[in-house]
Amino acid sequence: MMQATLSASRRATYITVAALCMVATFPGRTHGLGFITESVLQDLSIDRTLYSYYNLVATLAGALFCIPIGAWLDRIGCRKTLSIVLALLGVSVLAMSAVQSKALFFVCLLLTRGFGQSALSVASITLISKYFPKSKLGPAMGIYSVLTSAFFVGAFGGMGAALEHLQPCTLMWRSDEIIVPVWRMAWGGIGVILLAFFVPLVLLCVRRRHVLPVAEAEQARPLEEAGVSFAQAIRTPVFWIFGLSIAFYGMVSSGIALHNEDILLERG
Repeated sequence: MMQATLSASRRATYITVAALCMVATFPGRTHGLGFITESVLQDLSIDRTLYSYYNLVATLAGALFCIPIGAWLDRIGCRKTLSIVLALLGVSVLAMSAVQSKALFFVCLLLTRGFGQSALSVASITLISKYFPKSKLGPAMGIYSVLTSAFFVGAFGGMGAALEHLQPCTLMWRSDEIIVPVWRMAWGGIGVILLAFFVPLVLLCVRRRHVLPVAEAEQARPLEEAGVSFAQAIRTPVFWIFGLSIAFYGMVSSGIALHNEDILLERG
């Protein structure tokens, strides 16, 4: 039996929500962290090399968060998975904006990388594949990619404006003055936005159950054609071609993006 398809307005909503969720990975990405690198180094007195190692370990360990997220998406659905991951990411970002020690900063960095760059990225892309038939998946992913790029440009601009125009805040605690640096205010603001905007957005706009609007021909195809196991996937040459090429690009771009401010200053 053919299942009902989404209306045009619902398809547009799902693509937009998925693109926004990908942009919500901003604080867990190297390009996002690059905005606050110099401020963090100064505020927490972290050596630049140590900070780079922190990010290396957090990125590699955080990638492990991708492994269970697939099972979550299949068992509890996109709506709950996205809501939980966004909430955990928001709490992690808020915690990072308040830490005072290097050890706690690393823990928050690991969680931010894991929930943001890893888990949320997987959940965002899956939201498209779960709700669109194969015949509409290509155009949907194309629009999703364009929207994601546009939203990221907005996120970069917004973060840059916040760091440029905000002023350090002074708080009183037991007759002591505590100066809150700009980077902490901007970073904490991202955490608040994740919790106050993105979590409700997903709860309101994403259906509880997957529609899976596939055509009859796709429903009738043999089960073995629908996918392969993890063990089978890693034995294919294409897995390693894509994996290694993406890893090499990521290695180069991450090193540049994380310390982009220092590199640009050095180059004048």
